[in-house]
Amino acid sequence: MTTIHAKLLYVRDLPIYRQEKPYQILSHLPNLGDIAPSNLVFEAVDETIQDVRLADRPFTLDDNGFCHVTAPTSFSDWDSRSKVEECYLPEVKSLLKRLVDGADEVEIFDWRERRRQMGTPATPSLDTSQTPRPPNMNDPADPLQPAKQAHVDQSPAGAIKRVKTVKGDRASSLLEGRLRIINLWRPTETVENWPLALCDGASITRDDLLETDLVRRDYVGSTMFAKYRPGYHWYYLSNQRPEEVCLIKNFDSDETVKAQCEYRLVAE
Repeated sequence: MTTIHAKLLYVRDLPIYRQEKPYQILSHLPNLGDIAPSNLVFEAVDETIQDVRLADRPFTLDDNGFCHVTAPTSFSDWDSRSKVEECYLPEVKSLLKRLVDGADEVEIFDWRERRRQMGTPATPSLDTSQTPRPPNMNDPADPLQPAKQAHVDQSPAGAIKRVKTVKGDRASSLLEGRLRIINLWRPTETVENWPLALCDGASITRDDLLETDLVRRDYVGSTMFAKYRPGYHWYYLSNQRPEEVCLIKNFDSDETVKAQCEYRLVAE
């Protein structure tokens, strides 16, 4: 497999966002009345996505915001939340500390299984509320649909809030050093459809991103969705295998690196 072409969903930068902050409500909340689950509007754009396997250069977290590494695992109990948390997450912490330069301390604050549900349209829909069954956001083992919109999981403000929430009294001292939020993606079987599309972080500017509140029942996070413009460089790893792990940078407090983040989606 080589270069592919796909429709990617970008957020439209609407005038309403000057008065009303962009938001998505991810949990069922009572007493919302006529409040819409989101005020975001997306547009589908044809993009070219290149296969990393055919690239003539290496990709790194600091230069591109993502990289792929070979890291086999013997773990297989993916449907067991307790097994994942007791056995696999410690393995992930060790892996990140080994692979990420200068990582003195690693903290895992969230994890999630993603899996396309049967009956989901094979092409991205502008109606982002369509899903056969809403997942239980309080159970990370309940699979979440593939994300169809180009996005960054954590905005700078969201990253700082996460540290303060997770680390409590230690947050102030930790924030004096370098902070990075990095996702680790591992397929549980060879990926034959809906591969993860990744944008070269060096081709992104802060003005390309729209900060958005993500509202859950017990936490309001902050993410960023990408606005369309020509010039983004998209990549994917064809037939990604379970031992081929992807590291994805969501935030980096070091402003001297080329890529402080990348954004991504799952391309059909």
